[in-house]
Amino acid sequence: MSELYFKDIPEFLEARVNESLEARTQGIGQFKELGAPDHVHVLKVNTRSSSKEIGTYHFVSGVDASSSASLAAYLNTLSYSLEKSQQWFGKSSGWKVKQAVCCCYNAFSHMDIRVEVKIPGGVDTYALDENGQRHKVDSRIWSEAYMSEVLRSLLYSDESNSRFTGHRRFNPIPNPDAELKFYEAAEELFFLGHTLGSSPDVRVPTHVNNHLVRGIFTYVRQTCRYDGALNLFEKLRVKHPDVSVLLAELYLLMDREVNAVRILYDSIKLNPMSSTVLVIQARFLMTKGRYDLALVCAKRAVHSSPSEFASWATLAKVYMCLENFESALLALNSCPMYAYHEQDSYALPPPAKAHLPVPGNLPKSELVAEDKLGNSTASSEVTDPSLARLPSPSLRGTFAKAYDMLTQICSKVGWDELLHIRSNVFVMEEEYRTQSGQVDAGESDTSSLHPSVRTSNTEDNAATEDEAASDHGIDRPQNSLEATQLTDTIQSKRLCERWLDNLFMVLYEDLRVFTIWRAEYTHFKAQGLTYRKSPVEWEILGDVAFRLHHRVEAVEAFSACFENMFSYKAWKKLLQIYVEDGNLELVLTAIAKLTVSNYRWYQEYSPFLLEQVRNVMSQEGALKMKSVLAATNLEKEVVTLVERLYFDWANVFQIDGYDM
Repeated sequence: MSELYFKDIPEFLEARVNESLEARTQGIGQFKELGAPDHVHVLKVNTRSSSKEIGTYHFVSGVDASSSASLAAYLNTLSYSLEKSQQWFGKSSGWKVKQAVCCCYNAFSHMDIRVEVKIPGGVDTYALDENGQRHKVDSRIWSEAYMSEVLRSLLYSDESNSRFTGHRRFNPIPNPDAELKFYEAAEELFFLGHTLGSSPDVRVPTHVNNHLVRGIFTYVRQTCRYDGALNLFEKLRVKHPDVSVLLAELYLLMDREVNAVRILYDSIKLNPMSSTVLVIQARFLMTKGRYDLALVCAKRAVHSSPSEFASWATLAKVYMCLENFESALLALNSCPMYAYHEQDSYALPPPAKAHLPVPGNLPKSELVAEDKLGNSTASSEVTDPSLARLPSPSLRGTFAKAYDMLTQICSKVGWDELLHIRSNVFVMEEEYRTQSGQVDAGESDTSSLHPSVRTSNTEDNAATEDEAASDHGIDRPQNSLEATQLTDTIQSKRLCERWLDNLFMVLYEDLRVFTIWRAEYTHFKAQGLTYRKSPVEWEILGDVAFRLHHRVEAVEAFSACFENMFSYKAWKKLLQIYVEDGNLELVLTAIAKLTVSNYRWYQEYSPFLLEQVRNVMSQEGALKMKSVLAATNLEKEVVTLVERLYFDWANVFQIDGYDM
């Protein structure tokens, strides 16, 4: 059956022909923001028996969706791929492509653009709305479809939940001509950007805070090519003065601070209560060490937009820089929390078979330890139940950002001092009971106060774990009060929000795991014994250390994980640590490992990796990078792949350092 499939292209075989297309049609109404990746469906027929048809499908991102011709060109390459596959397996194979369909979601018009290519025959193009009704596709809809496609690639390519099987990913802006097309479409659609939604920490999307703006800045940070964005914002601020804030932010990225400050000054004179401008001012002043002035701006931003997370988060960060941790905790407690919406997707029936070929130009030695999507072929069993049920990895959106700030405070002052600060600013449960005399044994049940944290714990297990943690100096935090009436003696304190109370428990769980691990490790080392964990457990421990800002311990755990398995997550976090340390050889090794994993799973584009390569190249130069890369023990095919995806890209765009 190998001759059925494309060469080097993933495919899922349908149990019933066209069932995946039907599922896509039914799922259009579920898309809330940018939509799901492009869905490519192929109908194949056996030349010996024309009645024998099969349907296969895969997903793709980054294909030029500016016209029916560009999408049809991609579909035609699939037919050529099948011919190559048949030549590989022998000319006796009798399968050919009869029809191919590409489904591309238009996030502006909320319609699915479909291009059907019939071989031989013509091309049929139409748009489907959420009710299944067909519409004609004009030039405006094509422009919207193109921008939707590019934004999905820019914003979702590095998201963990977008790394699913059978998803091909290409660079949506591969050359300067494509860059020009991107900015032209951005200018045309800019004032519709707020309809696309925004990042999870923004309550209400605006003209200057939405997915379109995020995509522009993601691309600018990836390439450091500022001229296109500069011209775009200069044109747009003539129509809408609020765009000036984006121009100021761009000037700050360009390190032209004088221009940025002038624009911020003019903007704040025009609108003294613009929280967006005030937040940018506060962040800029923080980089200059003027925390006193940053505090003024952050407070004004809070008064201007008390319902926005960014205003309160900036205020909390300023207080952290001033080492006023009580005020930082109060500001964090005031942050509004928003529900997190997962990336758009739709339910598909299970395929009859999956075809996931390994690209032929990759060395087997680099793939031996890697299974699907970078999971280990070695044992992934987690023997320690406390590691498997840690709640912190499931935090998303504003909750994840708030938790990161809480861990930063803890890393600066320590757990005991953090609990002391907490008890100074928040009313604690025991304190209220003492004051009010209302003692109820049933109210002391921790699981009722923290259901999201304690659900999986039995009372016996919780007691045992807390006792073990206490032996190592980590005490469980008391419960803060959730009451509406306070006695006069404790009215000066605040009530801790339920979500922040839960985050303290999440932090306690992380600290407990980390402290017990380090104590056990030290004990084993003193006894001359080997401390053993499964590869997945090492990955979890490294993740815990990374979240708690213990970089040395994180490197140690991730390195132990690599001895028996490949971990994409671990390599990505190690890359961030190596970049901070300035170790060029380790940085390039991490980039190569991540690139091989991406390429194995048909993903040739990663904004995160391109940005890292661009940063290193601007500092060290391409020539030095190539020399260090050649001196590593990486396979020749891997070095060639890295040069093709990154150095050739840098040469096309003339990235700083490409000729050094």
